[in-house]
Amino acid sequence: MFVGQGTESEHTSAIPSWRARRRFFGASLFVVVTIAAGAKAGSQDVTITVQTTVPPSCIVSSTTPVVDLGDITRKGSASVRVGFSCNSRFGFSVSSQNGAVTLNRSITANPPFLTSLPYSLSYQVETDTSALVDTCYSSNMKDGASTCKGVSHANGSALQRNITLGFSWDSGDQFPIAGTYQDVLFLRIAPEL
Repeated sequence: MFVGQGTESEHTSAIPSWRARRRFFGASLFVVVTIAAGAKAGSQDVTITVQTTVPPSCIVSSTTPVVDLGDITRKGSASVRVGFSCNSRFGFSVSSQNGAVTLNRSITANPPFLTSLPYSLSYQVETDTSALVDTCYSSNMKDGASTCKGVSHANGSALQRNITLGFSWDSGDQFPIAGTYQDVLFLRIAPEL
């Protein structure tokens, strides 16, 4: 029991003195900290995020194919296959330098002779989901204002796939003048996001 004026009673109290309580609480606090630190062994959880970005890209085979149309005085067809890979959705277009196979020298031709022969171009573009198929006409592909184009489906990547271009022509009752005929096509394949 405690007596006034801040003195301690001669009788022993059940409550320890302030100094004894300070030593007791200090030791308890130390023990609690020691137990908590011992439980985690000084470790701390750290969250690590690992990330990178793979940019969309398309690669077309490095070959420059030459398609021999053979005898264009008769109805005919020919095809060429080009390999490519795109790691994302992609778009493609085909444009024509001349809009037809054209005689490589300047000459005036009167009917029934001709110096250029239009053709149709079918395409089949393989993707990882489904093929894109359509037909274009050389007269609509000239000078970079080509209407011969398309875009793969939303998830339409194309890893190690092919695009097949099919050429068809018919000179009908006209006759190409003798010489070498040529057109140059520009195939562009690029990522679309």
